[in-house]
Amino acid sequence: MQEASNELPDILQVYFGGDIQIDDFILMHHPTIGEIVEYGETRFWSTFHQFCGNTTSMRVPLWKAGINWNKITDWELFASLCRLMPVEDTKIVFGDFDFQKLTPVEVTSETENEKELTSEEKKDIKPEIVLIDMDNPDVQINEAKYHKIMSYLRVMIHYFPKNEFTKSKLLAESIIDEELMNARAQQQVNESKGIKPKWRPSILFPVISGCVNNPGFKYSTNEILNMPIFQFFDSFHRLQVYSETQSLGVGRFMLVDLSGIDLAKELNWARDIYEDQK
Repeated sequence: MQEASNELPDILQVYFGGDIQIDDFILMHHPTIGEIVEYGETRFWSTFHQFCGNTTSMRVPLWKAGINWNKITDWELFASLCRLMPVEDTKIVFGDFDFQKLTPVEVTSETENEKELTSEEKKDIKPEIVLIDMDNPDVQINEAKYHKIMSYLRVMIHYFPKNEFTKSKLLAESIIDEELMNARAQQQVNESKGIKPKWRPSILFPVISGCVNNPGFKYSTNEILNMPIFQFFDSFHRLQVYSETQSLGVGRFMLVDLSGIDLAKELNWARDIYEDQK
């Protein structure tokens, strides 16, 4: 078990799949592929994509609820949604910790500098939202702790939702209209082609199948079941990088024009492949 720091996630801790201690009450378990299969893959992604979602990924339902995603923070969104997350859905990562018991409370805390302000000046201090278990007030999640949880969880499941904002209400309406239009168009295409799924959509199935049938992959199906999810996806991405590196090496000797490629970087198959997500 590793204790989470207040800084960025320790990628080596995440890779080896140890549990992460957020505080005295929150312990994050790093699920294996086998645990996700047993738990239900669809349920897993549905739960934790929503859990890790931000205001941009949730902008359509927010807009339908009369909330402009540009005027709410990710933390405020989470504070409003966490009570919709039953422990049965989150237990694969958070065990018996019950997010539904948390109540958003506005708390005003003063920094050392703010303590020296006058009473009139202190009126301008904006209270912060803290999620508190009223049955056990020691159980709390503030914004800083929320970001610590998200930083580990998003790395763990390799989910980094984009941020996209606008100050223009007209542009915001246009973005929402376009997303709704695209969704309707895709539905019409599927209906016109008579497309009916033969099984539940799966993110893991094609990736696992592709890896197992790749001669460069070193793990059996039974070994995959015991791999932490981050470790498995890292192996998948590293396998792609290795294959691309081999192709570039062949291209060099075949006198292919590689002038637009940073060969010192791209030929290093052990390089950091997550630099764009930092």
